[in-house]
Amino acid sequence: MAQGTVAKLLKVAWLSIGLGILIEILIAVAVLLSGYFPGLKPLLSDLFQKVTWSALVCIGLAFGKAMSNSGAFGTGASGFLVAPLAFVIARSVHKSASQMLGLAWDHPAAALLVVLGLLKAVEYAALGWQLSKYEGYPAATLGAHLKCGAVIGVLFGGAILGASLLLGGKLTFPVLLSRAINELIFPVGCSMVLYAAGFAGRMMPRPTQTLVK
Repeated sequence: MAQGTVAKLLKVAWLSIGLGILIEILIAVAVLLSGYFPGLKPLLSDLFQKVTWSALVCIGLAFGKAMSNSGAFGTGASGFLVAPLAFVIARSVHKSASQMLGLAWDHPAAALLVVLGLLKAVEYAALGWQLSKYEGYPAATLGAHLKCGAVIGVLFGGAILGASLLLGGKLTFPVLLSRAINELIFPVGCSMVLYAAGFAGRMMPRPTQTLVK
């Protein structure tokens, strides 16, 4: 793997960890403003889940993009594969963290987990495919990336919330608010992470070449 690709993936890793932390902070603030305080332990277990999910998805998309030489199909395929895998791993981390902190952990219905996994696979396949198409285009600004993430977040976030309500039973307002923030904002944030990593890579000075006579 080229050194430049490794450096870009490391940037994505750090930025995606920061994204996971930021989303958890936004969720905590929103829940607190709604008049509900779940306690520090639930927030901490959720933080582990958010950081794991964010890092795996963003790094997976960046890796697929790099390995497919900016091909839209390859990046979309990586999103389709990595999103459900990240979903399973993040849930396992959440469960382990909850048990370690002495918190109760409810296991959702298998049908809901399958539907959510499929929705997330298609969602991040679409996100990866579209963002990869921006490569090399002058119009692929930060605004374009944000718009792409917002459209994906609204479409699939709404579908995921709908599936959660239909198959997961009645959700409390804090839980619904938390999921809404995560599903709507994360695609935007991941788009920003990939844009920032690519922009930083373009701004790095290229090594000078010497001519050998």
